[in-house]
Amino acid sequence: ATKRIDRKGEPKVRSFFAKTFYKLINCLTKLNITDGARDFRMMTRQMVNSILELKEHNRFSKGIFSWVGYNTKWMIYENVERVAGTTKWWFIKLFKYSIESIVAFTTFPLIISIFVGILMLLISFILGIMLFFKGTAVAMISTLIFFALGVNLIFMGILVGKKWKLDRIKDYDNFKFIEH
Repeated sequence: ATKRIDRKGEPKVRSFFAKTFYKLINCLTKLNITDGARDFRMMTRQMVNSILELKEHNRFSKGIFSWVGYNTKWMIYENVERVAGTTKWWFIKLFKYSIESIVAFTTFPLIISIFVGILMLLISFILGIMLFFKGTAVAMISTLIFFALGVNLIFMGILVGKKWKLDRIKDYDNFKFIEH
């Protein structure tokens, strides 16, 4: 696979966000996705077949290459500025791609959903107790709605997380035990 040594010629802001993304996704997943790795690579037929068996819809190729678990030998190169043309990957498009990648390879968004739901439940309990003694009917109804939203977030996080894990186990279980 190809890997660039540095980000020379790339805007500083873009480099910052790219490095931050790689640190974040490596913290949130059990994968080791190398910063500077490119999508261009030579693969064995066995690796190609493993990748083609995956049922991913939003393909984050660097994550998939890491997920299937084959050894990688790096061909290092120096990054140079473009001589002609412009990139098709604008900041918003890259940001959207990074969010899709995090959602595809981690349960972190689901954990956030559960955490926010628990926080909403706690706040609604505290507000409910305070408003029970000196609140209005409208305030109590608002508290009940807040409570219901909290419960909803918790259960959605649990149910979607369970489905996500079951789908991953069913689809990818054979990739965890590949012999090299």
